[in-house]
Amino acid sequence: MKQSIVHILAICALLTSQLGSAQQTTFAEHCTALAAELAAWKATHDNRSAQLKTLEIQVSEHIHNLAQQLIQAQTTNKKLLDQKKGLEAKLADLKAAQKRLADKRNQILQTLESLEQSLEGRRASLPEPLADQLLPPLAGQNEHNLYSRVQRLQNSLKLCASFAQKQPVVHHTTLGGPDGTLRDTTIIYLGLDTAYAIQNQSTAIGTPSEYGWNWNWNHDLTETIRKAPNILAGLDRPSLLALPIPTAKGGQR
Repeated sequence: MKQSIVHILAICALLTSQLGSAQQTTFAEHCTALAAELAAWKATHDNRSAQLKTLEIQVSEHIHNLAQQLIQAQTTNKKLLDQKKGLEAKLADLKAAQKRLADKRNQILQTLESLEQSLEGRRASLPEPLADQLLPPLAGQNEHNLYSRVQRLQNSLKLCASFAQKQPVVHHTTLGGPDGTLRDTTIIYLGLDTAYAIQNQSTAIGTPSEYGWNWNWNHDLTETIRKAPNILAGLDRPSLLALPIPTAKGGQR
């Protein structure tokens, strides 16, 4: 660029020397003005070139930063996707566990209802003092009272198990005698399936059935059975009593 300016000035000087004085002065002024404009253009060009270079550097840095941010975003996105997959897997496990718990709860409810119905259905065949202690099943077939229902059933079964130990239990009630007349009666229960009733001069051997207790007043063990309440109450000296035990087939042993 500098060489071009020099060449232009040299040409201007040569032309100036060949023209007249008035024309020489005018042309020289034009050359000088042209040279000034050229210098100004060069300065503007150089300034814009520097600005463009600076802008290129800034754009390059900005692109680099954006590329780094994109890489970080992609890395973060991958981590989030992995976390999402992990959470989805845990959610699936929780749903499966929830379903297993629901199935287990339904099984417990079914078993509980079956046991409650079975025990309640046998209430009439239980010894009267035991049946009086057993509370009826809790109302409402739902999980909100499941624990209370289980506790009540467990207590009832414990009472039955304790009564089944065949420890004599004396109970006073009214019972239809041999002639069907209701009279005050002392009953000695021996476990869940054997009982002896004492009524005035009559005694009976009792066995449970689906609808209640069956009493057999026809036997010859009245005197032996009548001794039992006094012995249990401590009114008579302890002694061994040979009492018949009903069998499942209706016999005695």
